[in-house]
Amino acid sequence: MNPSQQSDTLRPVVDVYIDGSFRNGLASWALAVVENNKVLHKDFGLLSGEVVNMRQIGGELKSAMMAIQYARSQNLRVHLYYDYAGIYHWVGHLFQDKRWKAKNRWTQQYVAYVERNRQWLAAMTKVKSHSGNRWNEYVDGLCAKAIQGVPSEASIRSLALEVLGDADQVELWLGQALPALGGKTPADCLGDRDGPVQVERVLRAIQWGIYL
Repeated sequence: MNPSQQSDTLRPVVDVYIDGSFRNGLASWALAVVENNKVLHKDFGLLSGEVVNMRQIGGELKSAMMAIQYARSQNLRVHLYYDYAGIYHWVGHLFQDKRWKAKNRWTQQYVAYVERNRQWLAAMTKVKSHSGNRWNEYVDGLCAKAIQGVPSEASIRSLALEVLGDADQVELWLGQALPALGGKTPADCLGDRDGPVQVERVLRAIQWGIYL
């Protein structure tokens, strides 16, 4: 079965290119909605929690699910362009094709999510990574942008230890909801696109005696 097989629903179809990346201990995801060779919408960010252990694959899974979420929000179907084969093969059964067995909770969650939202998925087409495909290179660049200039979790913890002076206090602080972070905990913010920068800002304010 051709991975580009179309579903038979009637909603308009939008092309979405996705990618995941892992660099410097950080995992990122990105998507770009493309129409008439122009970007209509883009989104990208960092992963947080244990899923980071899946490295770039975690980012690939996240980007695919975010693409489907976008399609739902716009009442569209998504034609997904991906470069990691598992994005298709874990859900190949939805296209009457062979499937890979999802062996961990993140791939299982991915399969369950796509199954629940099958009506929003029009087609899936594989593109070769780093082959000069303009939009594949574009989302790869967005993944890099999500990581570049972002303080690593290790550097945040090191700064927190310097400011707070005790490892136990660091763990308590990371799990504390802070008004300066919109009610989120620093630990939660480390997985947001701009979260590490905001956490660093709060730590610097504490260090310099500034009230936020």
